[in-house]
Amino acid sequence: MAYSLGNEAAGIVTRVGKAVDRCKIGDRVVYLCGLESTGCFHTFGRVDQNVVCKIPDNLSYEIAAGLPCVYATVIYGLSDAARLQKGETILIHAAAGGVGQAAIHYCKMVGAEIYATVSTLEKRNLLVREYGISEDHIFSSRDLTFVKGIMRCTKGKGVDVVLNSLSGE
Repeated sequence: MAYSLGNEAAGIVTRVGKAVDRCKIGDRVVYLCGLESTGCFHTFGRVDQNVVCKIPDNLSYEIAAGLPCVYATVIYGLSDAARLQKGETILIHAAAGGVGQAAIHYCKMVGAEIYATVSTLEKRNLLVREYGISEDHIFSSRDLTFVKGIMRCTKGKGVDVVLNSLSGE
């Protein structure tokens, strides 16, 4: 099976099959795809309703189209692979990026304790301001000092899960 470039698309539903009950003509939607037969680079996309999600009126198509892949990555990584549970600890590398912010949302929903790395002071401030992550739970991703910080904060235990979307080592 061949794959296409791009995995996400957004638009308006123009037609539905007779068995479709989750969306209707005129709905603003986003969907996750990637197979050549359904790909994103079409004027009209055709997908199963199970991969379609309605977009709230206050969300642009551009922003909505950027969400499915990062959330699918996080759900697979943290639910299916890591099986993250309430009360567990996680280190999210590059926490201010797309995957990182999606992971923060997921971890808050699950009830995990979040530790994070970021590359700049501005990104650190974003995590504090927007997500309420304590400054003592945020470390630099630009060197290995986060290791000592994590060990100090967890009293030598470390974390249960690490999610790394950084490039390189």
